[in-house]
Amino acid sequence: MALTREDHERWMTVARGRMIDFVSPLITPISLSRTEGRGEALGTGNYIGINGSAYLLTNEHVIAEGVGGHLGHLPGPTDDYVAMAHHIVTAEQPIDMALMRLRDEWIKATKGVVTISMFDQAYNPVEDEFLFFIGYPGTRATRLQTPIRELHARHTAFGGPIENLAVPIITQAFRSDLGQLLSFDPAYHTAVHLPTRSPRVDGGPAEDLPNAMGMSGSLVWDTKFVACTNRGIPWGPQLAKVCGLIRTAYPRPEVAGLTRVEHLRPVLLDWVRHERAFIHWLDRGEPLWQEGVDWEWAEREFPELRD
Repeated sequence: MALTREDHERWMTVARGRMIDFVSPLITPISLSRTEGRGEALGTGNYIGINGSAYLLTNEHVIAEGVGGHLGHLPGPTDDYVAMAHHIVTAEQPIDMALMRLRDEWIKATKGVVTISMFDQAYNPVEDEFLFFIGYPGTRATRLQTPIRELHARHTAFGGPIENLAVPIITQAFRSDLGQLLSFDPAYHTAVHLPTRSPRVDGGPAEDLPNAMGMSGSLVWDTKFVACTNRGIPWGPQLAKVCGLIRTAYPRPEVAGLTRVEHLRPVLLDWVRHERAFIHWLDRGEPLWQEGVDWEWAEREFPELRD
């Protein structure tokens, strides 16, 4: 049975609660430190699993903003930030994605991973579908509060408590006229509604939402809630699929822009092939002038992304 308009707000609250529990163990704040022992909330990262290895995924612009400082993430089990000291591969606009392979820091980690099987093949939510993302605002400023001053910044202590808690957003695709948005390419990007105010609980008063600065790098999930309801299928958050990656937010219209998942998948596959080709080259004794051998091997061994 299809949802009525009156049902939406109530069921969005239900879906948001279930998605929070499902996605929270898979994400991390990203902190930037320019002063010893002290950092600032910079962005959001996601732990993902590809071909049996764990990676940290975020936006390219988050990494670029950290140049000259030290970036850290929280794989657990403690609240101690771990330096993002490994090689990071990036794709600039219009993709805006970065990936870092996790190493020894993942051995004792308590976080889980978003597996590739959780990524949709393409962005294709049904009409009025509930979309979900969760991230770490880097400021106490409200959604439209500008300029964002230093006094609003959320600070993080390396080895200290987490000051910035994640903020969950459940929303829907934006279907009105977008106008001309800076660095928004309709061939790659889609917009979701990101209002100034929203109720925190079903039937509650509308409250100011935090400024989206710091939520860059959040994965967007097509919850499949409306799709399941329309087909009479019982819904659970395990049915949700990643449909995009948040890249920026706009004040007018009140939207956030995402890169659609069908543009993320080919880049991830290319990166993983290059990584595995390099490892294969090392294993062969680092022979010179034979790079094609290793790339051809990687293409055969990794024809597609897998968990």
